[in-house]
Amino acid sequence: MKIYYNKDSHLIIHFGVHEFKAGLATLKGMAKFFKMDFIAEAAKEGESDLTVKKLSYSPHHHICVLCACEIDTRKDSYVQQDGEFRHQICPVLKLNRPI
Repeated sequence: MKIYYNKDSHLIIHFGVHEFKAGLATLKGMAKFFKMDFIAEAAKEGESDLTVKKLSYSPHHHICVLCACEIDTRKDSYVQQDGEFRHQICPVLKLNRPI
């Protein structure tokens, strides 16, 4: 934690990345003590950044076992055997494609 003080204009309390939870606890304490809504809002925003976001799962995308290209089961023609997905006709790979 670092504290910067400019006599004429402002005070900055700087918490590093590894001190983020301590910074949130400090903000919560300041919000309770001073009863200022903007401090509590900043603490809530910080907490929302710490929560794990759930990613959506799409069961429509698979990888072809022959050509390793993506198969979208809603659009592409494919064959499914024993849990493996294969194109009926694999697309032609470009020579200068990105890796």
